[in-house]
Amino acid sequence: MSSPEQRLSPDMCEHGNFRNTCTKCNARSVLGIKREDFTGMVQSFRGKQVIRYEQGEKAIFSKLATRHNGSGENINRLKHERDILEKMHDTGISPKVISYKEYGEDKARLLIEELSGKSVDKMPLQEKKEFAQKNAKDIVRETGRVLSEIHKLGIFVVDVNEGTFLFNTEEDNVLGVSVLDLEFAIDTESANEEDFQESFAHFKKGDLGFMLAEQEGTALPENEELLRKAELYKWANTMKRTLIGKHANLEISKSKQEHLVAYQERIRPVLERKLLERAARIFTKIQARNSESDSVSIVKGLDKYSEDYVRKSIKYEQYVAGMTYTFPELCKANGVDIPEQYAEFIAQCLNLDINLRPDSLEGLVNKEVTEQG
Repeated sequence: MSSPEQRLSPDMCEHGNFRNTCTKCNARSVLGIKREDFTGMVQSFRGKQVIRYEQGEKAIFSKLATRHNGSGENINRLKHERDILEKMHDTGISPKVISYKEYGEDKARLLIEELSGKSVDKMPLQEKKEFAQKNAKDIVRETGRVLSEIHKLGIFVVDVNEGTFLFNTEEDNVLGVSVLDLEFAIDTESANEEDFQESFAHFKKGDLGFMLAEQEGTALPENEELLRKAELYKWANTMKRTLIGKHANLEISKSKQEHLVAYQERIRPVLERKLLERAARIFTKIQARNSESDSVSIVKGLDKYSEDYVRKSIKYEQYVAGMTYTFPELCKANGVDIPEQYAEFIAQCLNLDINLRPDSLEGLVNKEVTEQG
């Protein structure tokens, strides 16, 4: 079988970029210091920059933040990330801070150490698939263990995604896990009411469980317990995207099928509301352009939300949300070898009924202790 690199276009390098513009292949060197620009398009647009410097066997990352659109939010978040990293200094699961400096009110720089490893969002599709199949059990266990350690410090990552965890398999073939990009993290020991509100606002963007709770009148107080439930949902979603490559047709038991159908019908109103709100945002965005083609654009934009489109979208969303009941079967269908207890725990975390989610990762950690004992 050919490697991912061999299947790349001749114009593409091993990093998945065009050879003549790849900053890794064409890294600059000044006075013996190699410089690589790791800034993504979105980061650049938002006034941020990530640079890697290497000299000999030592390498560090420089994260630069500038005042953007008149706001100092970028600088405030970078300073906040510095504070979070310093609190995690002795954990061994995050980069150590080398220095932090502000240049007036318009620019700040954070220097951090480079950690060995690679996040799955930086892996080509085939490499990600092979990595997930080979290390599935360790990925679930170790990311859960690391996140649990962070929670014990009173810290929540908040923006958990496929770029959060850095995986390292260099030492004795054991999977090491570190965490990166903590600018959205919240330290509950020093957070104020505004910090909590901001964190919950971030969670609510991608978690329909909050909308379901509002609809059914079962909303929980916005405290640390709810933060854990919301963070576990994002962690479980990250595990789903990491481990599951395809949504295959599944054979599930009759009793589970009955529960699944009831659950899907229960969340249908939330999915309909989600689609209507999305259509309204598109309508507002098109109107704001105020161009001569507005009427045509509005018709085309809203035509996407035809009855047939809505029906198909809801059916798909119901299927995805049904992973509460089908995640173990999806793992088997994708050749993902993890203990059934792990799959069931992830499924519980994916439940849109927030009240039924675990409120900590101890259930996962303790299961591993039981298995070893």
